Amino acid sequence: MKLIGGRKLQSLGSTRYTDDIDMMVFEPENSELFIRKPGLDIVNAAAHPFYTEVWNLDAGSDDVSLEALFEMAVFTFTNHCENGSWEKADAKEHDIKFLARKMNGNVNFDIARKYISLGAINEVNKILKNIRY
Repeated sequence: MKLIGGRKLQSLGSTRYTDDIDMMVFEPENSELFIRKPGLDIVNAAAHPFYTEVWNLDAGSDDVSLEALFEMAVFTFTNHCENGSWEKADAKEHDIKFLARKMNGNVNFDIARKYISLGAINEVNKILKNIRY
């Protein structure tokens, strides 16, 4: 199980507060994408091709890379926008900016790009263009 989401970003220095504890697992025998356990939100990377690709970025590691966190932030941001969850989208935009700064602007979202619309790609590029380093 790998720590992801806001708590992981806090451990890296993010100032965005979150109550949630988000984890990622790879359980091919389980077809559920989201597994709910008391106090935990778990993403099953085996249940969705995007998350499988992200999981494979860090295969064999007990930790998740900045690249994987960035891919997930982009993917989640666009999903929140599409669902009209604007407060959650704003939080993910904060995460995108935090990670881009943490990575000194050396970011890409080649995995997420395959799973989001052209309009979403353009919105993420606008965010990246306007980051002050």
